[in-house]
Amino acid sequence: MPVLLPEALEAMKIKANGTYIDCTFGRGGHSQAFLSQLSTQGQLLVLDQDISAIKIAEEKFSTDKRVTIIHESFANLSMLGESKNLNEKVDGIFFDLGVSS
Repeated sequence: MPVLLPEALEAMKIKANGTYIDCTFGRGGHSQAFLSQLSTQGQLLVLDQDISAIKIAEEKFSTDKRVTIIHESFANLSMLGESKNLNEKVDGIFFDLGVSS
């Protein structure tokens, strides 16, 4: 189970049709929980700089049209927002900045 999942869900205040970014995909536990609250109109962008995490994201979510998988560091989030025309359109951004195990 992802760390502090109930707290993360409460803090994100997911709107069914919203647009969200998980900047530290990891193994996808938080992303899965966010997706469970999104409608077919919702959107989730998942980022990770670790290629193994991206492969997991592709295995889990490549067929889910609500999910966009991006191999990128969250350090480039501003540039990504501009290139994807997301500025002013994102309802929440999530960072799990714990120690990777």
